[in-house]
Amino acid sequence: MVQTIRKGRSPIVKGSKPMTADLRALRQPVWDSDIVLAAGSARLEFYSNRRQFITGAVKGEADTNMTDDGSLGDPAEMDVFGITFYIRPSNVAGTIADNWLIYSGFCDFIMNRTTNLGKSRLDRIPTGVAPTGFSNIAGTVLFANGMPSENEFWNICDQNRDSRHLGRGETFRMIAQWVPAILPSVNTTVMFFLKGLLYSPM
Repeated sequence: MVQTIRKGRSPIVKGSKPMTADLRALRQPVWDSDIVLAAGSARLEFYSNRRQFITGAVKGEADTNMTDDGSLGDPAEMDVFGITFYIRPSNVAGTIADNWLIYSGFCDFIMNRTTNLGKSRLDRIPTGVAPTGFSNIAGTVLFANGMPSENEFWNICDQNRDSRHLGRGETFRMIAQWVPAILPSVNTTVMFFLKGLLYSPM
């Protein structure tokens, strides 16, 4: 298992041996994205469909790096110690709903269909990648929920500070929900990142 130990502001990460020798450890996130529709569904499930968004549009490599639906695929494994998320600003005049998506939302990280490893409000999860909101003046930063940093994430380690291990073929998903009354006025892309050590074929 990965163990994350704080020394100052820098996490020290020690990984476990993969199940087979043909896997190499990569300090690389696993990400997936979907679109919160204007006046659409207030619930999205991430990591379950690598091929297309809820709109039916095809996902590209910048939208997801999943190779299987709902799992890392065989023989990949991962030690996950943290989660970050990102709302892609719509940057449309008069649109400030990106900020309300953060304040009204919450998410669950679930393994093996039913095991809930944690529930969090979205405003408690640092993005760690970019500013998350824009004012109604195009291009003006409204606020940032965590500046870009490798040290900011939702820590999902267990009570012994060990990571959550995703084995080969093991299923997982992230479910995010919002208050329906304050959905954005335009379609808004949301991305989740699993942080840890990815064990991938050489």
